[in-house]
Amino acid sequence: MSYRTKLLFLTLIPIMLITLATLWLLDARSTQLINTQSQTIDAVILEEKKQELRNYLSLAQKAIEPTYNSFLKTKRQAQSEAKEILREMSANEDQYFYVYDGQGNIIVEPRLSFMQDKNWIGLVNKDGIPVIKNLIETAKSEQEFYTFVWQKPSTKQYVLKLNHAKYFERWDWILGTGLYLDDVDREIALINTEMQDGFSKTKRDISWLAIGALTATALVMWIFQFTQQRLADAELRRLNTRLVDIQESNRKRISQELHDGISQLLVSSRYSLEAALGDTNPTTKMAKATSASIDTMDAAIAEVRRISMFLRPTVLDDVGLAAAVRALGKDFERDVGISTSVETMPIGDLLPDDAKTAMYRVIQEALTNITKYADAKNVSISLTTSRRRVQLIITDDGIGFDTKKTFKGLGLGLRNMQERIDSFGGQITIKSAQNAGTKIRVTLPI
Repeated sequence: MSYRTKLLFLTLIPIMLITLATLWLLDARSTQLINTQSQTIDAVILEEKKQELRNYLSLAQKAIEPTYNSFLKTKRQAQSEAKEILREMSANEDQYFYVYDGQGNIIVEPRLSFMQDKNWIGLVNKDGIPVIKNLIETAKSEQEFYTFVWQKPSTKQYVLKLNHAKYFERWDWILGTGLYLDDVDREIALINTEMQDGFSKTKRDISWLAIGALTATALVMWIFQFTQQRLADAELRRLNTRLVDIQESNRKRISQELHDGISQLLVSSRYSLEAALGDTNPTTKMAKATSASIDTMDAAIAEVRRISMFLRPTVLDDVGLAAAVRALGKDFERDVGISTSVETMPIGDLLPDDAKTAMYRVIQEALTNITKYADAKNVSISLTTSRRRVQLIITDDGIGFDTKKTFKGLGLGLRNMQERIDSFGGQITIKSAQNAGTKIRVTLPI
């Protein structure tokens, strides 16, 4: 894993952990809040329904009160009129008034007709509780509400019913009404569902915000790292260029010192030895030693010139890149014994001096690698120009190499070639394969 990837993960992981912790905490708190609010809503809605029952029963009470308090009618007439009023006041199929007397006889039951005119005081539920008897006692003791399971007219299902009843002592009537709690449960469930949906939407929004934040952070980090990497690469190229310039300057200085200093001293010493040899009898030991010294001096002069040419060929400064390449190819063929063909075109001022030097160094590096590793028999060097570029192609028929393995651990020589050409905005490509030779292509813009 690269340093850049590690840095990105180190930046994103804390944000991810914080986001996950926030979502977990939000989920826990929302569940707790929903439960609390659900209980509160249950209590509020139930109290509202109780108040509705109070108001509804109060309307019925006021409707029959004139009849109940009238002394102009007989008790039977007043009760008959009151029963009719209560039947007509029933709001809907599940919202109606009923009347029991104190002994459990049903007086008014507008929905469940099979119960009319019967005594239900002994009616018990599945737990053995006498529901009608308890309802009558609740009303007589002025307790407001009583809940039991009862048949719902609209669905014919048995559900919990909240009852509110009032006792009319003079007639011994229990007037009551009620509402079925399954409707209340549906209303509460709907509210809870809406709350759940609201919290779920909030969690989704937070999740999307977190994803957006992670994406934005990753993008910013990538841009920052990419920018820093480009700046670092540019600085590295600048330093590399500066280093190469210093190296070339030192090579040029040392080459000139070798050529103008040591080489001249060696030549002068050779002339002195030749002069001494002329004054010596050729058959003497002294003459033979002097002659051998002259030969050694010639070899030293040649070696100094070779080193001087390698460091900075004077021909590159005197007659240009094309002539220097031809001379380099000729010397390579002579020294190494590998057949070398050179094809060049005049470069002139198409390239700056530093670029020409870079081209020359690439050829030197390539020829050095061919000598060490290629086991080649033939080498070709081509230096050509076009309207927009200068192109150099170096090929050999050697054993080649695996470019994938070589470029993973890019050697110093290849890396120097690559960076040197990159510094001038050029390109270098190397194609090679096992036992298929190598081809190096270098292009520099004009």
